[in-house]
Amino acid sequence: MSGSPPPPPPPLMRPDFDVDKLSQAVLCFSETIYRSNGVWEGPDPLTPIIPLFLLQIMVAILFSRLLNLALKPFNQPPIVAEIISGILLGPSALGGIKSFRNMLFPNYNFEIIETMAHLALVLYAFMIGLQTDVKAVLRTGTKSKAVSLSGIMVPFLVGTSLYYSLPHDEKPGGFVFCGGALTVTGFSTLANILEKQKVLQTDVGKVALSASLVYDLSSWVLLALGLMTSGSSENIHWAIICSLAYMVFCVYYLRPLLAWIVRKTPEGQGYSEYYICSLLVGMMVSGIITDAIGTHPMIGAFIFGLLVPSQVLEAAVLDRLEDFVMGVLMPVFFVVCGLRTNIDVMASGVSVFTVIMAILFAFAAKTLGALFSTCFSGLSYKEAIAVGVLTNTKSTMAMIILEIGQVQEVYICNLLFLLFFSLKAHSTVMQAC
Repeated sequence: MSGSPPPPPPPLMRPDFDVDKLSQAVLCFSETIYRSNGVWEGPDPLTPIIPLFLLQIMVAILFSRLLNLALKPFNQPPIVAEIISGILLGPSALGGIKSFRNMLFPNYNFEIIETMAHLALVLYAFMIGLQTDVKAVLRTGTKSKAVSLSGIMVPFLVGTSLYYSLPHDEKPGGFVFCGGALTVTGFSTLANILEKQKVLQTDVGKVALSASLVYDLSSWVLLALGLMTSGSSENIHWAIICSLAYMVFCVYYLRPLLAWIVRKTPEGQGYSEYYICSLLVGMMVSGIITDAIGTHPMIGAFIFGLLVPSQVLEAAVLDRLEDFVMGVLMPVFFVVCGLRTNIDVMASGVSVFTVIMAILFAFAAKTLGALFSTCFSGLSYKEAIAVGVLTNTKSTMAMIILEIGQVQEVYICNLLFLLFFSLKAHSTVMQAC
């Protein structure tokens, strides 16, 4: 008498996964999160998702830290080390070795590390919103406002010209990303340079720093505008209307509510974890709303950060977030950028002369903008040139605009290559000064 028949094998796919209804390619991957029996269960301990994910984070942090130490004698900020580490781990260098790529960054795990990279953007945007003083922007003097206006218009026009000068399939809103990337100035980086050169309290230093505040705020506006206009042309007007309505709601209803809550807190009591967690939840809700109306979660996080009315509460949140976001999450973001960057492909057909001219034009845009402002700002030509050179300092925001524009598929490879190296050259030169 034979024994009972063996149980049927488990299904290869979930019962609700209907192959016949698929109309596009689907990437299938193992759903093993971690091994219950360790290495005894299989030969490769890095196949499960969690161990591989932890290894990716470790490598991202290790590479960026080591490069940061190597570049310290050259006065380079951490962002330069993070950009280079991302390129080294991407297909332009080590990632071009198939065995290395398959071991450390296999396709089935990319979506997970990319999700963490975008979480880094959302938290980074929230932190920038907390640190941005809108009142200080509104209080900028006439000289700073004149420099800011021309320093936004001229680089934006240069970026737009660069976008339309190369043949490609134009996408709505693409020129906004291109112009916005050249408009950015790194406020905190510029402040460090001015302090190091002992010119922070001079007229040129004050004008340059005040103008960079306006540049930083305008870069977020341009990013939001680019995201709204890069979607379906039929829904652009709805995205703009809903975004404006949400901003009005935040300014006239949400910020007074937050201010009322802060006023009700007894003086000297401090802010407990309840306040911190409530702000983080509010930031997430704001991100969900802005994503739903057609921009990006990081725009909602930035707006919510602007609304926090108490500097003490801002400092408490930053004290808990900054080390984790800047030390752990942002290196992962730059690794994801590097994994999408193949310099060999991007540079194909681009001559050295074209790269040099793109860098010079992008660098000259801010200076020309500052020179143009001499007509109505009262700055001398020498002061305007100095302000223009100083405001060429770039920050993480420029790379964020490039990355989001790449995700939105508004660049061609050659254009992205030119923009990337222009911004990288600006950061390196200004920090080395």
